[in-house]
Amino acid sequence: MSSYTTPLAYKPTGANRRGRPVYALTKSFTYEIGSRGSGIAITVPAGFETDLASIPWPLNKVFPPNGPWAKAAVVHDWNYRKNFVSRALADYLFFEGMKPLGVCLATRVLFWVGVRATGRRIFKKYGDRRA
Repeated sequence: MSSYTTPLAYKPTGANRRGRPVYALTKSFTYEIGSRGSGIAITVPAGFETDLASIPWPLNKVFPPNGPWAKAAVVHDWNYRKNFVSRALADYLFFEGMKPLGVCLATRVLFWVGVRATGRRIFKKYGDRRA
């Protein structure tokens, strides 16, 4: 199963993006895809800025941005910002990335539907930079 091999460490920047607080990673962290030692990994570098999970404000009390899905959300933000993979794959990795964090299937599906329904504009904002 996929795993996160390093902890998520961040601090507030004092800035806001789209009405959400922005955080900067204080250490890089890695998401390893597939079984441990697969050699397929995504490393998000220290200094990367994120709003964690971009939960619509009316749902923040039930689904806080820094909930158990936060690591998967940061990887998703990284994939959207850098466009190393397609939007569909970035959204799928978000869905799968919540599994090792113990997020239940219903929540994973809800979040996946949310990013599929609303992520196009954000992904296109950064342009397709895939090689």
